Amino acid sequence: MNTLAADLIRVGVAVTVAAMSSQTAVAQVREATPIRQSRLNSETATIKPLTLRDASRDDRWFALGVRDVRWAPDGSVVYFRWNHTPRATDVPEADPWFRTDRDGRWVEQVPDEETSVIPAADVHWSRDGQYATWIHGGNVFVFDRAAGGPGRRVVSLGEPAARARVTAAGRAVDFEVDEALYRYHVGDGALEILAARVTTDSSEKTDAARWLAAQQRELFEHIRRLESERAQSAIIRRSPAEAPPQSIPVAGSATLDHLQLSPDGRYVTFRSRIRGRPRPSTEYVDFVDETGYSRVHEARPKVGEPRDVVRAGIVTYDPSVLPESVVVRWIDLPEAGTQRTVPHGPFWNIEGTRAVMQFIGEDHQDVWFAEVDMETGRTTVLTHDHDDAWIGGPPVQANYLQPALLEWLPGNQFVFASERSGWSHLYRLTSSGNIEALTEGAWEVRGATLSRDRSTWLIQAGREHPAEDHLYTLPATGGTMTRLTENPGRHVGALSPDGARLAVTYGESTQPNDLFVRPATPAAGHRRVTVSGTDAYYEHPLVRPEIVSFTHPDGGPLWAALFTPA
Repeated sequence: MNTLAADLIRVGVAVTVAAMSSQTAVAQVREATPIRQSRLNSETATIKPLTLRDASRDDRWFALGVRDVRWAPDGSVVYFRWNHTPRATDVPEADPWFRTDRDGRWVEQVPDEETSVIPAADVHWSRDGQYATWIHGGNVFVFDRAAGGPGRRVVSLGEPAARARVTAAGRAVDFEVDEALYRYHVGDGALEILAARVTTDSSEKTDAARWLAAQQRELFEHIRRLESERAQSAIIRRSPAEAPPQSIPVAGSATLDHLQLSPDGRYVTFRSRIRGRPRPSTEYVDFVDETGYSRVHEARPKVGEPRDVVRAGIVTYDPSVLPESVVVRWIDLPEAGTQRTVPHGPFWNIEGTRAVMQFIGEDHQDVWFAEVDMETGRTTVLTHDHDDAWIGGPPVQANYLQPALLEWLPGNQFVFASERSGWSHLYRLTSSGNIEALTEGAWEVRGATLSRDRSTWLIQAGREHPAEDHLYTLPATGGTMTRLTENPGRHVGALSPDGARLAVTYGESTQPNDLFVRPATPAAGHRRVTVSGTDAYYEHPLVRPEIVSFTHPDGGPLWAALFTPA
């Protein structure tokens, strides 16, 4: 084990020990559920008129609902953000974290020194559930079920880490730092660098200068050796490992992200981004400034301005090859024609034998799902969605050039989200290439999460009414949807790692979001954890609107909330 890796392990152990000792100290301030933001209720509150000042303030003075709900990786507690005494002047980032046990019987505030071990929203699990990893504060954290505890920080480098994921073999964690791919071995704590960028000749050189440099390399072994040594030295200086990494040669104007080593260890994939030409920003005027003068600010460029050029590439993993000899195979999509696309992936199947990428058209009207041949870089389109208006919709869809939901299932098949029917639904591409609808109807799937064991979907959908979101379970490969929630309103759920419990945030037109914990079975009782609403919430009762519908010119229905005078 190298010295840096050993130091990182010692840091991780220190974090774990501190978390354990702090947890014992704060156990004395546990509160029975539910915890409240006000001692008033609808019967004891004195009704007050709403003023213009009230209406113009941030809603926090009225109520602050629960947000950022997530389970501890061992399933022992649920973490969430909340505030006993929210005020309009608060900074939301300073809201404290709380945790409740898996049955929702008690709540306690998480001490500041323990918040670092709260998992991120995008935890990545090993197939057997032994390990989980996430990024917090730019550091890599790992949960080991055998070791117990909330997880520990294992890597903290000078630059922030990104996209941590457990490897296919399940005994190491890959992550990115500063355009390089690292691997942390959970067993012995060794840290190695797998791949890193190498800058090729500047594109600003003249044709004559490029020809001369190429001739020098061709004629003189000394020149080739010097270039190789400089490139390798630059990489190794950033690496705590002794073995040289795989070089990824790209132009100096490019930046790299989404680096992955294929499950079989034969290829490194990555994305290269080259900034588009300068894009004029829109401007707006702030007439209320602390100086007393109006001030002009810049916002994002307008839609339609040229964007960055993003391409996906592949190199064969062989660190012994000199950087100038490494060949990059660029992954293109001939079906897109002249339209530029933004690639995402690859998404590898569970068996590690197939890689699928999503390509989203820059005009937001197309998304292609294509299989990639790693040896050649060629793509084979599996399915394609087109919308003359806009590809997008609920969060499971491909929104704003970000990918749609895609999850592989055992048996070489995957599930993806699409609006091809005019409604947001889930589809399964079978091992034989057929596409089957998992959900269908004149309603939307707005959220979908696959259980850790990949057996069950937790679906958030407006099947009962577009003004409501209910939670359902669905077998991973399709079947009967089972409704879990009953009360009218909007439910958002998070399954525990073992799939047995459900943390639900629920709110409706007159109730802020609150947290409930329950079994993940239909008709199960629930335990309420929070009651959100300050004194002002009870002193200014909300008016429940009437949900009405009317006919759109295209013949379909539109819904609206109608507020009428008392």
